Amino acid sequence: MKNRLMRICSVLLVFMFLFSGCQSHKGEKGSKNIALTQHVEQNSQDDMLQYTLSLPENWETTENDGYEILAISTAVNEDMFSNRIEALPYVLHIDHFLRSNYQIGTFDLDRDKLKAMYHGVFNGDEEPFKEHIYNHVNFLLNSYTLELFPESLPTHTDKQYVTNYQCEIREGKSGKIAVATFDIAFLDKDYQAVWCVREDIPYMAVGFDDGKAEVSSADIAFAVLEDLQVEELKAIN
Repeated sequence: MKNRLMRICSVLLVFMFLFSGCQSHKGEKGSKNIALTQHVEQNSQDDMLQYTLSLPENWETTENDGYEILAISTAVNEDMFSNRIEALPYVLHIDHFLRSNYQIGTFDLDRDKLKAMYHGVFNGDEEPFKEHIYNHVNFLLNSYTLELFPESLPTHTDKQYVTNYQCEIREGKSGKIAVATFDIAFLDKDYQAVWCVREDIPYMAVGFDDGKAEVSSADIAFAVLEDLQVEELKAIN
């Protein structure tokens, strides 16, 4: 299982840098009452962060990079590696929201912009976050389309994959949690993405659902994040 976890890690990096902003309202979209019976510790790469989290049975964890870890369902199978997007409902991304400066394609954010996004989520400034989601998801999936079908150039950048964006602020065990949901239609398949961000600590959990997984990463994203504890073993760059 460990080898399978590592093979999927690089594939799932494409969704690491999505962020969301929200308007306050009540609701439970994007989570189910799933029993989290395992209590585990997982360090990120190079022991930068130590995560303590609760998971359902038959889920395992692995490092992904210096900031992010993944929780992966044992229901993921070899057939999903041929179309890497199909594995997303079986993988929960857990990451630091204010990680190092980065750039994907023509989109980039420095730490100050990330902080502004982070605080804006909980203070009604939604549009920059929503725009960021649309820009990054569409860019990344268009890039993947070009990888699969090189003949799609140059019109591949015109495709829009994100629809039905919604956001809400929920009360978690340690304070507010922003929960953004949006739909993705890709390669004739439909997915719902759930992105949760905690206000009290700058950490987030991202999951996906395709309507087929018995327990998807979208089902557990909120519950895992609200129980999450993190010790920063090294300085965050």
